[in-house]
Amino acid sequence: AAPAPAPVEAKPEPPKTRLVKKKRNVTLKARVLGQELPQEILQAFVERHLQMLAEERLRIETMDAKNTLEQYTYQIPRDCTPGGKLHAYLSDQDRAALFTKMETARQWLECDGQEPEVTKSAFLDRVATLTAYLQPAQARLREFEDRPQAAATFLDATARLKAMAAAPERAHIEKAKLDDVVKHIDEAMAWLDAKMTAQNALPQFAPPALTCADIGKKSEELRKYCEPILNTPKPAPPPPPKKEEPKPAAAPAPAPAADAPAATNTAPAPAEAVPAEAATGVAPKAEEP
Repeated sequence: AAPAPAPVEAKPEPPKTRLVKKKRNVTLKARVLGQELPQEILQAFVERHLQMLAEERLRIETMDAKNTLEQYTYQIPRDCTPGGKLHAYLSDQDRAALFTKMETARQWLECDGQEPEVTKSAFLDRVATLTAYLQPAQARLREFEDRPQAAATFLDATARLKAMAAAPERAHIEKAKLDDVVKHIDEAMAWLDAKMTAQNALPQFAPPALTCADIGKKSEELRKYCEPILNTPKPAPPPPPKKEEPKPAAAPAPAPAADAPAATNTAPAPAEAVPAEAATGVAPKAEEP
């Protein structure tokens, strides 16, 4: 048989220790740097710091102007050639002038524009030259895209005003005023139709005959004229007639008593004449002969 394993002796547990926190006050001596420097030197440091901030801001703005000019040299060939979104909104003459200016700016940018002493204004001047051709074309494109929605909104407003004028709730308004409102609405719709016809007859690169701002202005003028008339309140109803209070009934006359003599309408008989001697009791004296 295998021998029995030897018993394992238990290790004694280490004694438990208790942590004791001790506090000690330490006095720190603080010293502000710069107090030893004269005021003139401190002021010079502040001015130099502000100057460095201004130089950094100018460097960033110059780099932004350079990037904008470089972006134009890529954007113009992409947007202004056939198939580009601005091609139809530039005349042949403007497009040729734009490409000439763009090519000149690109060559300058690749040569002199890389010099570190080039100023921000040098980049901005060339950006402004190209922007003078691009902005009108971009504005015409924006008008072409937004004009249908502006016209639809205008027609919805005129239809709403016409429906308000024909509503039975406004039967209290004078007919002449309502007819005048309808006349103004019809004139506004005719104005829009004529302007849209003139705009559709123009080439896309021509200055627009009708802008979204024109439509909005006309709509606001029509609203200000029509709504005060259409919102005329109904006249107040007349006050109800006052009800007459019923007068109290007269009290009935009391019934005559049963043993009272009946009243007659006969007048009393006139009294008989009484002789004077009867009335006075003295006989008249006889006349002497």
